[in-house]
This record gives sequence, C-alpha cells and structure tokens, in this order.
Amino acid sequence: MIPYLTVIALVLLIASNGVTWIKTKQNTTVLVTAQWKEREAKILEDQRAEIERVTGMAREAERFHAREANKVAADYQQRLEVSRAEVNRVVAAHRSGVQRLSVPAKCPANTVDAVPRVDASASERSTETRAELSEGAARFLTELAGRCDETAAQLTAAQAIMEQDRKLIQKFNAGVAQ
Repeated sequence: MIPYLTVIALVLLIASNGVTWIKTKQNTTVLVTAQWKEREAKILEDQRAEIERVTGMAREAERFHAREANKVAADYQQRLEVSRAEVNRVVAAHRSGVQRLSVPAKCPANTVDAVPRVDASASERSTETRAELSEGAARFLTELAGRCDETAAQLTAAQAIMEQDRKLIQKFNAGVAQ
C-alpha cells in the first residue's frame, strides 16, 4: 500500500507543480499580451494622427488650388471676351469701310532695265505703294488673328495652372516630409 501512496503523492506533487507552472505561464502570457496591445494601440494612434494631419494638409492644398484655378479661369474668360470684342470691332470697321487692311505692293521690275533703279523716295514709308485687301480677306485675317489671341490666352491659362500645380506639389511634399 505504501507504494501506492507514494505514487499518488508523487502524482499530486507533479500535478500541483504543473498547475502552478500553467498559471505562471498564463499570467506571463496575459502580461505580454497586454503590453503588446498597448504598444499596438500607441502605434495606431500615432498613425491616425499622421493620417489626419496629412489629410488636413491635402484638403487645404485642394482649397488653395481651387481658388487659384478660379482666378486663372476668370482671367482667361476676361482675355477671351476682350479678344472677341476686339475682333468684332475690327470686322465691323472693315464692313463699314472705316478701316481697311492693306499690304505693301511693288510693280514688277522693268524687263528692259536689268538693274533695278534706286531712288530716294523708295526708302520713305509714306510714299510706299499699298494694295487693299478685300473685305472677305480682311475678315478672314482678323478672325484668324482673333483665334490666335484665344489660343495664346488658353496657353497662358494652362501654363498658370501647371505652375500652380507644381507649387502645390512642392508645398505638399515639404509638409508631408515634416
């Protein structure tokens, strides 16, 4: 019977040590898990704060860009209106005969004289011979010049938008890097 009691006592001793070891292991695991969760919560809070900061910067940059784009668009519209009004004014002046377009004209060289003559009056602009363009040709050239002005205004507006985009990207990147 003594051997049975010894075996039972030995089993109880091993079981109590095992229970103590399991409880210690569980407490250590709980402590490590709590520290890990606390560290992860701190990391997540820092990341959330950084996301809010960058999102705020992006929204402010977007508002700034929208204001600048509106300024460029208003300037572009004003240039278009001025250009179109000028074209309309010049075309109306051509139709009414108040204004005429002309180009310098030269008579063909005399085929008898092989050497062209140079006289003092040729250098004066006031006495230069001019040929008037027809109303249709004048209207066409004026409208073409107006379209060129509109294209120049479009290019100016596009360039202004691109410059604003570059400034915005540089400003945003500088703020994110902080």
